[in-house]
Amino acid sequence: MQNTTLTKEKINIFGGKATIKQNKFGMWQFRMWVRAEKRYVEKTLGTKIKTNAIELAETMYLRLSADIDKGRTLFSPTVSQAVKRYESEREKDVRVVNITEGRLKTIKSHLAHFVEYVGEKEKIGNLGINTLVKYEIKHKETNYLLFRTEQGAAKQTIRNEMATINACQRFLYEIEQLTQHPRFRLPQLNMTKGEEGKSGEQIKRVTFTHDEWKSFYTALRAYKSKANNRLTDDEYVQRELIRHWCLFGANSALRSGEQRQLLWSDVTIDKDEGLVLARVVIREETSKVRKERVFYTQGGEYLQRWKAIQKEY
Repeated sequence: MQNTTLTKEKINIFGGKATIKQNKFGMWQFRMWVRAEKRYVEKTLGTKIKTNAIELAETMYLRLSADIDKGRTLFSPTVSQAVKRYESEREKDVRVVNITEGRLKTIKSHLAHFVEYVGEKEKIGNLGINTLVKYEIKHKETNYLLFRTEQGAAKQTIRNEMATINACQRFLYEIEQLTQHPRFRLPQLNMTKGEEGKSGEQIKRVTFTHDEWKSFYTALRAYKSKANNRLTDDEYVQRELIRHWCLFGANSALRSGEQRQLLWSDVTIDKDEGLVLARVVIREETSKVRKERVFYTQGGEYLQRWKAIQKEY
């Protein structure tokens, strides 16, 4: 049987490159100086048996040395600090127009929920590959899906958040080299047919019916009525512009951000069999997904009237 009597001796590992000694409970502790970070790494070896401790210490020294050679830091920042590093990198993407401000805002929102889940003061190095699958919050076991569902988040939202979290994790692993794994395992996310996305028939139902469209443009006519609303000339012009903005948006189904950034050079008006069509170019830099697209839409007359109102007033 191995002798587990408490000793105060200090044992050198690999000629003094690291040392081990017992604490007051008899557990062997590993200690190693990291010159680049000017700090000691101190870890428990989880054993009271000297021969086992020496073997474990040698393995730990080799692993830590390999991490140092790869440029990895051995002292991990908090989760909040690590996430800020990723967000700073994505802010650079906004400056070079790789992503939009809106996308950056979404990324920060997703990661704020992740920080709330694990705790902002938790060390990023303490997180394991199963952090999203199994985690303890206030002595209660949970997972990311359950955590966010109880907050009222939809499954599609949770799916998008977990994709963002793993993108951040890859950055922290590959670029910052703060983590031991490039991604988290994800909890099982069983999407129902309705949650996976709208069918063609469902999409058809959420567009205007004939009666809804009639109500829409009738209400906009009433909105810009100068007599009924006792509008000044300036107010009338503003409401006319808003009316034509809404009418073109309803026809083209453009994202509001894309519509706001349209230039006259992006639009060509064509007539075809009595219809006034608009050929619209969504430039790469104004697209949410950073891909240029071109399409035709009805409602070209609303842009013509917009231009006429500008010239008149």
